[in-house]
Amino acid sequence: MSMDGPPGGEPSALLDAAADGILLVGADGRIRYVNRAALELFGYERDELVGVVIERLVPGRLRDRHVNDRTAYAENPRPRPMGLGLGLGLGLQGLRRDGSEVPVEISLAPMGEGRSRSIVAIVRDATEQRKLEQERLRYARSHAVEEIVSTLEAIVWESTTPDRESLSYVGGRVEMLLGYPRAQWLEAGFWMSLVHPDDRIAALTFVEAAREQESFELVYRVIAADGGVREVRDIVSVSRGADGQIQRLRGVITDITERREIANRITQAQKMEAVGQLAGGIAHDFNNLLTIVSGYARRLMARQDLAEAHADLDQILTASDRAAQLTRQLLAFARRGQSSATPLDPGALIRELEPMLRRLLAADIVFDFQLAQGLPQVVIDRMAFEQIMMNLILNASDAMPTGGTLAVSGEVRSVDESEATRRGLPGGAYVRLSVADTGVGIPPAIRDRIFEPFFSTKGERGTGMGLATVYGTVDQAGGWIELESITGEGTSFAVMLPAAGEPVAAQAAGTRRATLLLVEDEPALRTLVATMLEEQGYAVLHAGNGLDAIAVAARHAGNIDLLVTDVVMPRLSGPELARQLQALRPGLEVLFMSGYNDSRLVSRGVEEANVNLLVKPFAPDQLIDRVAELTERARR
Repeated sequence: MSMDGPPGGEPSALLDAAADGILLVGADGRIRYVNRAALELFGYERDELVGVVIERLVPGRLRDRHVNDRTAYAENPRPRPMGLGLGLGLGLQGLRRDGSEVPVEISLAPMGEGRSRSIVAIVRDATEQRKLEQERLRYARSHAVEEIVSTLEAIVWESTTPDRESLSYVGGRVEMLLGYPRAQWLEAGFWMSLVHPDDRIAALTFVEAAREQESFELVYRVIAADGGVREVRDIVSVSRGADGQIQRLRGVITDITERREIANRITQAQKMEAVGQLAGGIAHDFNNLLTIVSGYARRLMARQDLAEAHADLDQILTASDRAAQLTRQLLAFARRGQSSATPLDPGALIRELEPMLRRLLAADIVFDFQLAQGLPQVVIDRMAFEQIMMNLILNASDAMPTGGTLAVSGEVRSVDESEATRRGLPGGAYVRLSVADTGVGIPPAIRDRIFEPFFSTKGERGTGMGLATVYGTVDQAGGWIELESITGEGTSFAVMLPAAGEPVAAQAAGTRRATLLLVEDEPALRTLVATMLEEQGYAVLHAGNGLDAIAVAARHAGNIDLLVTDVVMPRLSGPELARQLQALRPGLEVLFMSGYNDSRLVSRGVEEANVNLLVKPFAPDQLIDRVAELTERARR
């Protein structure tokens, strides 16, 4: 078949039947033949293309490059399959008769030799293929972006409305940061529902900022799925159309709660350090003045000719002694006082202090000890440790003017490196000693000031040095204090001290101090009975009525060996209390106390033949003997 002109007959019909365009191009670059598919692709008639240069079908901006590529191919002609070629076959655009462009793919093959050589070009419309490639590319880019976003410790969002009423996209650590599933974020109005009620003004600020700025950031609080309040930073960028109207807003939400807490903690530590330096300097100079005052006063006291002034001098000395005590507290806060820190067992020391601490409390305060066995030793001055416990317990007592529960607990806590680093301390094991009350609580407005020297909420009754001394002593021992308080519900101070070694060996079961729960509604008698039992080495939990006793027993993590309870009490009788506690603690021994020894006990559920009863009045030896008998039986 001759290809010098338009072929005719059966070969031409066969070429016209092909689905792809076929062109025969001579060595001079002119088209010698074009089939029907190529004519349809480019929109020409056959006589309009035969004899014209092939660049007629190439957009003007690409023609010079096409000529160069065609010349290079003519110098080294070889078959070039569709989709694999370079130059002429790579991402070409064809030019239609109407001036529109069409993406094409081309395969090339040489035909003939010398001057008669021609190039057979098969041209395919690549419109659909290009669309598929673009979709694949968009998907790949989107997938890559999603993978990057998913690793961010943030929530990435997109919205098409300034009020962010609904989001068109949300990604990142959505569920990890706030706990809500991704689908919920896409619901209308969801973002606004997260904003803390006191920060709703942030929504109005957001809308106004989006209208006026290209990028901005907001800081506000949100409610997490667990009910907690988190502080977040929202960095927003705005995209606008040619008319200046907002088309899209994109933002990144990061949780800055911990960062803010660290910054506040550092600021507070710096403030306390500055106050400590000032207090220490004042105390040092003031001690010199007090030495002079008390020295001269004592010299005058020794003079017989000033006997009539001794009473006045005695007042001066008393005042100077009180002032000296105050300066010692200031120096303790400033961590400049003398200290003889030694390893000690905090659990054993608190148990030694327990009888004295109980006597500091009003009769209507339930005192509950929950000390874990085998606490590690801590390195601290013994007197300073006692002062810490005294100050915290007295403060707790003052917070409960109408009675309540005071709980002292101790446990070992492992502090990881990240938390320890935030506090500038080493990680590892710490002893956590907590003093918690059910009192009035500390108002949020003054919580940052309670450790400052001379700051007091007790009026003339307080010096404002109790908690300041605790702060300085704990800081000097390499620990810190944690405070939790809810106004009207109570306060908890937790002293964290670094463990100084292995846990102290717990007492064997046979030598463990027996724990008693004493329930008596007469405060004076309850104090007397508790004192007698504590002097015998028992650990005594107190309660003034049956309901309080159940609460004390529920909070106490250790054993209770014996319930010592009055029979006739308001709110809940002794027998009913015993039944409820024995259901919670099977095998609990009970010793009833009562001023009745007749049939009236039967009506209150006590059968004398089946219970242990101590009839009032009783002698101390009777009480001690019955308790010893029952506790021994309980521990077998």
